Amino acid sequence: MSALSRRRIVAGLIVLYLVWPLIQQQLVRVYRVNPWKFAGWAMYTAPNARVRIHLFGVDTTEQVVHLGWRMSSGLRSAVFEYAHSRRTLGLFVQPEPIANQLLIDRPDFREWTIVVEQVGLTPRNHFGVIHRSRYRYANVAGKLGPVEVRSQLEADRVQENDIM
Repeated sequence: MSALSRRRIVAGLIVLYLVWPLIQQQLVRVYRVNPWKFAGWAMYTAPNARVRIHLFGVDTTEQVVHLGWRMSSGLRSAVFEYAHSRRTLGLFVQPEPIANQLLIDRPDFREWTIVVEQVGLTPRNHFGVIHRSRYRYANVAGKLGPVEVRSQLEADRVQENDIM
């Protein structure tokens, strides 16, 4: 390997080392990826966020039912695994395993809504919901229908004059 090739490789690695924190910062900001993962410096800018998951179903009488902790071991396991993946990979992970388990456990429901809240440091410097995603799945003849996703960064709802 020539000296010029080695210099180019070293220069490329230095540029990557300098640019990666900016890339990781955007992954954290846009896709809610865990700032403590992927070898970036964003870990020093935010505490590790927590994930809360709420499950709702609409039964055949059109009543909204909050499932709470009344769930099977399979559903509890799906929720736990999804929460772990969501804390790490953020919005890159969809809750389809939870929806599939809901379809198995509660086939009598017409639709399910999975609300995922990321709890972290708000612009007012206290812990609260910083991001909320709602995934709505329909029960179409015993199969999952298309998902409807609504995602909102809760910090966008804070007025500028509310921030110190």
